[in-house]
Amino acid sequence: MTRKGASKAEALRRSMLALMETPGKPHFAYPAFWAPFVVVGEGNAGWGGATVSAPPAQAGGGKNK
Repeated sequence: MTRKGASKAEALRRSMLALMETPGKPHFAYPAFWAPFVVVGEGNAGWGGATVSAPPAQAGGGKNK
């Protein structure tokens, strides 16, 4: 049903709308049914392989004076 290349958020939205329109299943339309579903990010889409760098060193070598 979803189009190839649609974002995860768009795929979830389309699935939600399809289930909300299911005859005989009115509980699918209640917000409490959908509350546990949260899309966070797009997985690895667009990940360029960047690494996390260490914070810059403190002046004076980081030693207490």
